[in-house]
Amino acid sequence: MSVCVREKDTLGFPLKDKFSENRYNFFMAKTSYQLIPPELDALYSRSLMSGERYIIPRVRRKVLFLSRNRIKGLTEKSLIPSLSLVWNGLTTTSRDLWTSTGALSNLSGFRHFLKDKAFRIKNDISGYAMPNTYHQVEVGLLRVESPATGLKIEQLHPLNYWVQRKVTGTKSQYQPVSITESFDLPLEISINYKSDLTSVGSGAFAKFYCIVYSHYQGRIIETPCEISMPLSHNWATLTASITSVIGMVRGYTAFLEIYNATGDLLIDNLSIEHSGQNWCRDPFCNDINQSFTKAFYQIPKHWAAVDVPEGAYFESVYYHLDTLEPPYDLHANTITHNYVTLHWSLGDTYTSQKVYRSTNGTTFSSQTTISGSATTNTRTSLTPNTHYWFKIEGINGAQTVFSEVFDFYTLPAP
Repeated sequence: MSVCVREKDTLGFPLKDKFSENRYNFFMAKTSYQLIPPELDALYSRSLMSGERYIIPRVRRKVLFLSRNRIKGLTEKSLIPSLSLVWNGLTTTSRDLWTSTGALSNLSGFRHFLKDKAFRIKNDISGYAMPNTYHQVEVGLLRVESPATGLKIEQLHPLNYWVQRKVTGTKSQYQPVSITESFDLPLEISINYKSDLTSVGSGAFAKFYCIVYSHYQGRIIETPCEISMPLSHNWATLTASITSVIGMVRGYTAFLEIYNATGDLLIDNLSIEHSGQNWCRDPFCNDINQSFTKAFYQIPKHWAAVDVPEGAYFESVYYHLDTLEPPYDLHANTITHNYVTLHWSLGDTYTSQKVYRSTNGTTFSSQTTISGSATTNTRTSLTPNTHYWFKIEGINGAQTVFSEVFDFYTLPAP
């Protein structure tokens, strides 16, 4: 690391008189750079102190890039030539998968691929990610660790508020702009999530919900629209909606809350839809802990802490899986003497799936190949009063994963 050291003359201005050039240079402000050894970097950072600008030399860090977005953009742009060749070498099926999942984050297939690979390179992660319909590149992480037992964050949505917008053609001029968030029912909220939480008290829960505030006969009425998430669950999508409120709506607030539980909650692709538009700010969880900014000075830009005690925090992280997540929750909706209707949940994005059957629990044979989005299948021509084992194989390119085995007995013949 290098730092810039600036020295000012004791009078606060350079001397411009008949004195010699040597004395003139002696009193002039000087700038020099010093390299700080890596082992002393932490000590140096802790020792930085502000000083009077004219008397005490001013020391500051030399920062090349101040904007995180600029760093991200530069990295992605610099990788375009090399990753374009990789993209062109992908199969049509792989490119279509990147395109379909990228559309969920308003990205083209190549932009989705480029953004994901840039994150992997910056985090020293080799290989390529598997595109997923539940999450794309960054996700929101809500983590609760002891001594904390929960956290709560909010996103404010008044009907009217002001933000600062940059004046076109200027470097630093901003003007206030009024934002009107018109509200027409129905209100529908949705969230993609993965929970790994453990209850540490009674009434433990994880929720995504909105409280709609309306005025009626001199009262403020609160109408909730709530999604409750299981404490432990693989990636899934949940939705909720309300179609009526009492009185005139004056605004609403969205909340993410974990109560009496510790662990991780991952979120992505949030939606707060009304009036034909998704009004959730940062729906793709690229920077969930960004609160007040120069532009958003009246309300937090994304999410703000309501109750985030010691041991709890929230941030955006790069979530990656180098292997597929298997199908899960395989069970039977209907069992008769000669057929069974199987049902399961998708753990990942698959190009296709296979259903396997066994009559001894050891040797399995493929029964059929189905689409990657299927979650049910009926197997017929079974023998009455017989023990069967089934499992589902998820396939994406060269990668395959199996669900846990589900076994049952067919009913006796009628």
